[in-house]
Amino acid sequence: MNRTIEQYIKGDICFLLPEIILSDTEIQISVEAGKTHSGTIVLTNDRKKPMKGIIYSSNRHIYIKEKQFVGSEAIVHYTIDATYQEPSDIIEGTVTIISDCGEAVIPVKAAVTAASLKSEEQSVKNLFQFTDLAKEDPAKAVALFKSEGFERVLLSDEPWRYKEIYRNLLKGRSPSGALEEFLIAIHKKQPIQLSLSRLSFTYDAVQEEILDTILITKDLWGYTEIKVTTDAEFIELEHKLLWTDNFIGNQFSLQFHIHPEALKEGKNVGHIYLETVSQRFEIEVCCNQAREHSQDEIDRRKIKSYSIALLQNYLNFRLQ
Repeated sequence: MNRTIEQYIKGDICFLLPEIILSDTEIQISVEAGKTHSGTIVLTNDRKKPMKGIIYSSNRHIYIKEKQFVGSEAIVHYTIDATYQEPSDIIEGTVTIISDCGEAVIPVKAAVTAASLKSEEQSVKNLFQFTDLAKEDPAKAVALFKSEGFERVLLSDEPWRYKEIYRNLLKGRSPSGALEEFLIAIHKKQPIQLSLSRLSFTYDAVQEEILDTILITKDLWGYTEIKVTTDAEFIELEHKLLWTDNFIGNQFSLQFHIHPEALKEGKNVGHIYLETVSQRFEIEVCCNQAREHSQDEIDRRKIKSYSIALLQNYLNFRLQ
């Protein structure tokens, strides 16, 4: 103790400052053009002593929220701003900390990359990748198509008419239909073409209800709506509106019913119509019902037949 007091009197004193401890000694990241990146730096010291200091950045694109700090621990929030940067630009600078525990300099380097949209773990950077996503997972593609960043990220370098098409289609009621029409309009896919297993059905002497099927086949991936109607009371449709989401693979079985109580004597003709944006089908349904005759009508027919035979015999007799 006496020795320590003597050192104080002589001015022979050595103070050991606490050492600053940083959560990050350097910052190297990538940030998309037009966006910002935010992070934090945690400051402490090896003695857990209270400290105070200031923090500043050497680059105006590296923004420090907390310019000063006090305490044994400080959390510093920073933002790297690439809002007006172009892909392949580099944002470089330093974050300097000056405190009563010493100084520290953190080098910062941010590589500016091309903008992209995120679909879970998948990054979509251009319309070719987006088309692949629409083919593999239509639901995710529709979600990105409706997202705020779609036009900014995927259409920024495309012809202006792409933006006009996109904006007009978004005003429609069906996002899936809008996506389909958009990809067709920019020549990234062809319209779906449908084909039917049959275009006519004929039934004779229908006594009980009939259930029959039209097999619909699509030729490629994509989305379309199919409106199904009929002009006959004896035809009942199980679906009046179809989507290609209802298809199993590339096919859908459209069923319809024939109700005999709604049929009239003789020939009954009705139609089933299938319509899409680009196609229209007409399926003819014909039911031939035999006419039932009452006993009075049978008797009248016999009398008429006898009369004709009698007249024929009389003519033959007179002409001999």
